[in-house]
Amino acid sequence: MRFRFIVLLLLLSIPINTRLLFAEEDVLKVGISSMITPVDTVKYYDDIVNYIGKKLGTKVLLVHKKKYEEMNKLVEKGEIDIAFICTAAFVYLKENARIELVAAPVKEDKPFYKSYIIVHRDSGINNFSQLRGKSFVFADPLSNTGYLYPLYKLSKIKERPETFFSKTTFSYSHNKSIEMVAKKLADGAAVENLVFNYMKETNSPYISQVKVIEESMDFASPPIIIRSNLPMALREKVKNIILNMHNDSEGRDILANMKIKKFAEVFDRDYDLVKQMRGVVEKYFQSMRKNAKRNQLVFGVPDIKNPRILYEKYQPLVDYLSSKIGMDIQLVIKDHKELRRSLINGEIDIGIIGFLDFVNVNGNGIVDVLGIPKNKENNSSYKVAFITKNDKIKSLRDLKGKRIGFGPTRSDELNLIPRLMLAQHGIHLAELGKYKHYGYEDTIIKALLRDEIDVGVIRDIHREKIERLGFKIIEMSKDVHYGPLVIRKDLEPELKNKLKSLIFNIPLEVLARLDYDLQGGFDKVDISIYSFLEKSYKKIPTGCGIKCHPRTSI
Repeated sequence: MRFRFIVLLLLLSIPINTRLLFAEEDVLKVGISSMITPVDTVKYYDDIVNYIGKKLGTKVLLVHKKKYEEMNKLVEKGEIDIAFICTAAFVYLKENARIELVAAPVKEDKPFYKSYIIVHRDSGINNFSQLRGKSFVFADPLSNTGYLYPLYKLSKIKERPETFFSKTTFSYSHNKSIEMVAKKLADGAAVENLVFNYMKETNSPYISQVKVIEESMDFASPPIIIRSNLPMALREKVKNIILNMHNDSEGRDILANMKIKKFAEVFDRDYDLVKQMRGVVEKYFQSMRKNAKRNQLVFGVPDIKNPRILYEKYQPLVDYLSSKIGMDIQLVIKDHKELRRSLINGEIDIGIIGFLDFVNVNGNGIVDVLGIPKNKENNSSYKVAFITKNDKIKSLRDLKGKRIGFGPTRSDELNLIPRLMLAQHGIHLAELGKYKHYGYEDTIIKALLRDEIDVGVIRDIHREKIERLGFKIIEMSKDVHYGPLVIRKDLEPELKNKLKSLIFNIPLEVLARLDYDLQGGFDKVDISIYSFLEKSYKKIPTGCGIKCHPRTSI
């Protein structure tokens, strides 16, 4: 291993007492979002994270996020110390966060990778131009190989996704994109070659069903980054550990399982190509948006579940509406904060949003309510339940000093409602032993099973599942109405009326393919049904824990 400075070699040869770098209770948080290997679980990431902790002699915690955007936000806030991220995400973070490069994976001889454009082997498509009028899958909005590169290709031929392809969507996973093309759920996709080759080497059945029709130029591989405001001695030791993994047997075994040769040093200049490519794409699409007529709608939903599940259960509705209005509709999945921002900025035209999203957005007078979802049981409401396996916890009054798991901070069902329930029982958050926010109901259930928390909050639609797992319900809320389906006020009246007619007449065969919460279709709604929640919401302006409540009225 070559180092640029002799002093650095001397520094790294001196044992560092990490107890001097960390307080006793501190934990080094390692974030995972970039799929440098597409394993179905984070097992091998666990291995590498534990390896780093063992070498440092300190506690480490793996933080796994399915979307690049989620991990970027944690890095920007300084809540992650080390992160495995995407190349395009690094280019963005370098401008918005205090980070520095550690290393990047080497598959063969150099820390580079490519984008593959793939199609089904029986498609008869042999080049990118033949994908015109076909359906296409992107990986993630912050993916270099799975989004930025195909956008760059389109910009070079003066095209846009909505005009070149018949339909586009995001899979939020390179291996999911490959699977979709293999199953003929999409005609083409842009994927990372590291993931593609890993699946090939591990004999994935999907690889035999697809073919690569184009390879991109080389890009610097998805890097590992570290907070630049951590102590220098710690940063250098982490870098030394990662760069020398291939030099000891335990490290080599971990790398072999990940199908990686080693990690190599990379520099900011290695990512200049991606930065330049992003600049070309942004300039082109900004100019196109100024002159483009509306020929695509964007349908937004909050990331209340795993993005893969949301795609599978919401895309049939989007496809149905698109086929009936003769216009492409793109499904986008965003956290509540980004969903509200996108609606306010005109980046989303129609969507199913939460009550809290509606209160925030409606104050700007930019949306109309089309209807309210009905679930499989034909109900337009649900209940929120506190669940536990602890026999000593019999009611909410027993929660003082206990560990509680809530959902996202801006969630109706998994944060606002349960906190209102606690308030009604005279329990303040300060009286809880600990509380933590999780992304989805499934992650709350998993946290309970791992004994991370004593009590979790979920909706009653999971009642059979939680009873099967041995949980009991200690408190149930009253009925809570689903958030509305909204549409932008400035949409053309003819288009709005057509969509309004369609949502109340969705065929049964389409409804059967949708999420449980949508299988009853939609019903007309008077927004006054949300008045009680609105009053409760504004009565406790810091009730959700982030002091974000607006001074608006529905």
